[in-house]
Amino acid sequence: MEPSAAPPQAMLAASYSGLAILLILRGTHGDSVTQTEGPVTLLEGMPLTLNCTYQSGYTVFVFWYVQYRNKEPECLLNSLSENQGAEHHGFQASHVASLVTSDSSFHLQKRSVRVSDSAVYYCVPGGGTVRAAAGGAGHKPRGALEEPGGGQPGREMVSL
Repeated sequence: MEPSAAPPQAMLAASYSGLAILLILRGTHGDSVTQTEGPVTLLEGMPLTLNCTYQSGYTVFVFWYVQYRNKEPECLLNSLSENQGAEHHGFQASHVASLVTSDSSFHLQKRSVRVSDSAVYYCVPGGGTVRAAAGGAGHKPRGALEEPGGGQPGREMVSL
């Protein structure tokens, strides 16, 4: 009996386990919101800014949701907070509403990303909701089996 060979994907994934993780950004596009689209790759410990801009003729409240793998989406930060410097898991949001134009922004920032930040991030205008994919976070990371470019030995890669 011949030993069965492991599929090439399994071998490739095993060779890079622990080297690359994926943080997937999904663009939320509608009439009023535009968000950074992913993936974006960073070394662990690097700063992060995810852009979210919106256009509206009226006041819009904006929310950042995070969905960790196989979990329901949860609200990370919102523009309703009285304290705009509020932090949640090290994330901060900067809310800039323009009084001159209808363009406004609500960017998500983190000084130092960690492997545990791997997730799908959504920028959602007020009144909008985020629903989990059927069967949990059913996203399939693009580039999950690719060798991380520019990696440094001993530092984990965070792909956004």
